[in-house]
Amino acid sequence: MKRGLSRVGSIILIILIVLILAAYFVVKNVVLKGSEERTLGKYTLNLEISQVQIIENNSLLVMIKRNQGKGKFVGIDFTIEDGKDKEVIRTNDSLEELESRVVLLNLRVINVSKAKKISIEPVFKLESKKEVSGNIEDEYTFGSSEDSSGCIIYCPAEYQCGDDGCKGECAGGCTEQGHTCIDHKCIADLETKCLETNITINEISNIGTNFSVTLSRNGGGEEIGGVKLLFADEIESSNFVADIEGNIAPSESVIKYITILEEHLENPKKVRTMVYFVDDSGIEQLCERSDSFSF
Repeated sequence: MKRGLSRVGSIILIILIVLILAAYFVVKNVVLKGSEERTLGKYTLNLEISQVQIIENNSLLVMIKRNQGKGKFVGIDFTIEDGKDKEVIRTNDSLEELESRVVLLNLRVINVSKAKKISIEPVFKLESKKEVSGNIEDEYTFGSSEDSSGCIIYCPAEYQCGDDGCKGECAGGCTEQGHTCIDHKCIADLETKCLETNITINEISNIGTNFSVTLSRNGGGEEIGGVKLLFADEIESSNFVADIEGNIAPSESVIKYITILEEHLENPKKVRTMVYFVDDSGIEQLCERSDSFSF
């Protein structure tokens, strides 16, 4: 009986030791984590939302300001709420003290027109490389008195034109004649593209029904959809159209090989080029301007 009691006592002692060690490591990790978060600035960092503006494509512009206060963070969690759902968007933004920055948020879950509130939390990276969110630094309520703070100018470096959010034009807008702003890029209209693009035929040679055509391009920076070659006989009583698909870069010279069977066109003697562009719908837009070549 004494042996049994001794054995039970030993087991209880071992369990107590294991529990004490487990509790020690848990407390140690919590203390270390808390200490690390204090070092990173979880309790001293001061971020605020200066302005919020709704823009096209279900997006938000949010101006963030960092006030005085120590802290090193690697990102920001933006939480957008509509009263029913939440959407969290994490960015890799980090600001220096007293710095302000505009952040673009593209919403995927919430309809921006129904958004009621947005809040921000800094994201810290621990020594373990794990990223953790801090406390909510600031909140912004749509429709409140603070919602009338003015507009936010937003023009990324790649924008060539378009609304800057404050009734102005990014980069001064499209000032070149014949160019229109589409998706913040200055795009030439068809007439302008056709006038600027010149595809010429340098040489044509053939062996029987196999033709070799050397084409070169001068001018124009827009990508073309291709070139149509209109072959005809001496009196132009019949013709044959060959479609050379794909872009030809400015100053580039290419050789294309075409077979014209006699049943399609007998004795070709002339050819005319017709450049075309392809619009966003995949429709070919033909240029009226052309270059002719006799051989």
